[in-house]
Amino acid sequence: EVTQQLAAGAYRPRARLEAEVAYGWPFGGMSLFTPYSRLTWLGEDGIHYRVGGRWNVGKALELSLTGERRQGVQGTLGSTLDHRILLEGRFGY
Repeated sequence: EVTQQLAAGAYRPRARLEAEVAYGWPFGGMSLFTPYSRLTWLGEDGIHYRVGGRWNVGKALELSLTGERRQGVQGTLGSTLDHRILLEGRFGY
């Protein structure tokens, strides 16, 4: 799609800004708990808010729970709104 837009001279880069605030607390020796909040502004495409927590146990295990709200811009049918919950785990050895 971008290649076609470039060829037609219709491609324009989109503005994007991401900001995250997080703070980690040691928990139980080798683990770390980090609550965080993230804001992603996508210019004309809307805005995303995330709130969650990450739990790292050494270098072997990472768990995260995140709630997300995605809000599109106002259109002819109103703004689009999407809510998500993500539970993610990673295991390395």
